[in-house]
Amino acid sequence: MNQVNNVYLDSKKYQFLVIDGDERFLDNTKTMLNDMGHSVYVVKSGEDAYRVCRTKSFDVILTTLFLPGEWNGPQTAVKIRKDSRSKFAKIVGVSEKDITRDLVQICVKAGMKDCIPKGFDVDVIRKRLPKWTAKAKTDALNSQ
Repeated sequence: MNQVNNVYLDSKKYQFLVIDGDERFLDNTKTMLNDMGHSVYVVKSGEDAYRVCRTKSFDVILTTLFLPGEWNGPQTAVKIRKDSRSKFAKIVGVSEKDITRDLVQICVKAGMKDCIPKGFDVDVIRKRLPKWTAKAKTDALNSQ
């Protein structure tokens, strides 16, 4: 992967949905992913995410575990997995708390594929993105 003027060049571009109630986190994450060449859609609640996923398909969904509204991150993941156009997306939990074994188990039980700490940087995305997206593309093709 090459970097030119703080833009990361990669031949694979993905559709991201980022879910968080914190406007600053949404802005920073969107800018970082856009700079990497990815398309990014942001929403502030699980309910908004579910509505968007009913009409749009995403490759990767980053959701904070503790969201404003009625649904938290794991509840949102379950809803998206059950009934949406993004049911094959890789859903990744983002936590402000330490990543403990219990927290990982909550994420896995909800159908999330990974859990990362809030405050992640471009290197974390670059390192984990191939893992997140490899099976998502296969699952979508197998469902057709």
